[in-house]
Amino acid sequence: METQELISVIVPVYNVAQYLDACIISIQKQTYVHLEIILIDDGSTDESCSICDKYALEDNRIRVIHQKNEGLSSARNKGISICRGEYISFIDSDDFVNNGFIETMYKTMVDSGCDLVCMESVRFYDGDERNVYSYWNRINSQKEQYKVYLSEQILDIAFYQKLSITGAQLKLYKKKLFLNIRFPEGRYYEDLATAYLFILCSRRVAVLYNRLYAYRVRKSSIMGGKFNERCLD
Repeated sequence: METQELISVIVPVYNVAQYLDACIISIQKQTYVHLEIILIDDGSTDESCSICDKYALEDNRIRVIHQKNEGLSSARNKGISICRGEYISFIDSDDFVNNGFIETMYKTMVDSGCDLVCMESVRFYDGDERNVYSYWNRINSQKEQYKVYLSEQILDIAFYQKLSITGAQLKLYKKKLFLNIRFPEGRYYEDLATAYLFILCSRRVAVLYNRLYAYRVRKSSIMGGKFNERCLD
């Protein structure tokens, strides 16, 4: 690409030292290089904070914010408030992405004229990354394809779980979508509380067929934990 617009990649970080290197390296290896990588250390008590600082010293695209533990929504909102890009993407710090994750979504957004681009994830159980790379090797030579939906259409599809695109971290957003939207703080499942708002503000949404985001399933995560009253959120 001759002209590359700045894209902000926001990564909330909390006690994920075991996975953080893989996540950050996968972002650094993106074929779309004009990135602002914002690592929000949300009060980590393990080595995560020092890992963030180490990568910031090595790569001038990386900015690190250390804050007291306020939760995932607060970390994402902080990144939104300070980012400089015209586009925003979220990546969870225990996940990792294909080298073409950002570029593919950006090209799709430009080609389709949409304000929001989504994809589903490759889900894998912690320690079984081989399945992810096997899938990516199979689709490596395939031409990227996508479908454009009206916002009402994609809401109907998502509501009936025909597509799993409600996660905040499976998308490329135009920054203007965040003008009046933030993630609710102090609550679980903040993705579900906001996904439909971003879709309604977009009018049209592009959905990619290939899955370039690797979502790690682990027992200690919110999704993998036992049911409690906060799950009613």
